[in-house]
Amino acid sequence: MLNGWEIIGQFMYPRDAYRRLLSLAGTGALDFASVRPLVYGIADLNAAIDRAADASGLECVLIDHEERR
Repeated sequence: MLNGWEIIGQFMYPRDAYRRLLSLAGTGALDFASVRPLVYGIADLNAAIDRAADASGLECVLIDHEERR
């Protein structure tokens, strides 16, 4: 509590699920061409949150924290 740390878990998947997923991605066994990234700048955070609430299918809302020039 001193550092404000938080432990977040997922009860639906085993602890090593993310490693297995990364391993599949590394071998090329997963096709990411269908994933549609929707990138927002940090200045558009509120719009990104609203868009994430309406995301469907394989849309993935991402926040780019670096200032775009």
